[in-house]
Amino acid sequence: MDSTNSEQKQQQTKQWQKYAIVLCIFFASLLFLFFLTDKVLIPLIVHSNSTVKVPNVVGMSVSQAKTILEQSHLSVQGIREVSTDKAPAGIVINQLPYSDAEVKEERHIYITVSKGKEMIRAPQLAGKSLRDVRIALMRLGLQLGTVNYDFSETVAADLVVAQSVPPGSETQHNEVISVVISRGSESQITVPVLVFGTLDEAREKLMDAGLILGKVTSVSDATYIDETIISQEPEAGTVVSKNTQVNVSVAK
Repeated sequence: MDSTNSEQKQQQTKQWQKYAIVLCIFFASLLFLFFLTDKVLIPLIVHSNSTVKVPNVVGMSVSQAKTILEQSHLSVQGIREVSTDKAPAGIVINQLPYSDAEVKEERHIYITVSKGKEMIRAPQLAGKSLRDVRIALMRLGLQLGTVNYDFSETVAADLVVAQSVPPGSETQHNEVISVVISRGSESQITVPVLVFGTLDEAREKLMDAGLILGKVTSVSDATYIDETIISQEPEAGTVVSKNTQVNVSVAK
């Protein structure tokens, strides 16, 4: 009986010893975790959450911007170039995030850099109609300037003979290009419409066209007002040489 009780006490003692060892290991583990958290994890977390204010790099060169950002523990990422006449080539004109924004250290900053004024090659306008010229220039961001007219033996009437900016040369956005439009051959002139006009009107039209008022014949015709032209020879639309006489008949 006594031996049985002794064995039971020994077993209970061994169990308590095991429990004590487990508790010691448990508390030792807690102390180790506390030390690890306090000395390692918390400093890492605090460092990773450090924030800085983004400096303003607009107006700087790319190299200057990179230096300023690196001093703030930031880095340049995604440089985009655009044409503009507001800043010289190579100068930062925009940044994202914007200046004074609070961001984490090592954040990437995206900057936009000027390529300078956009250069456009002047189009070939010779042989185009005035309407086509307007469209071509508008599509390229150019403007139509002065439109003059002159005779041409090689270019048909109403088509461009010459342009102020040579085709293929570099121009800037909104550059003004003037053109000369052909009146057609100086020696081949289209007879204007004179019928139903007065003699004074006929003389002016013919002079502007490079033609001459020829024989004037009076014809009795009660249908028209006196001095009204009722016929002409050559007829309107006929192509003739310069200084050709145009004869007319007028009502009386």
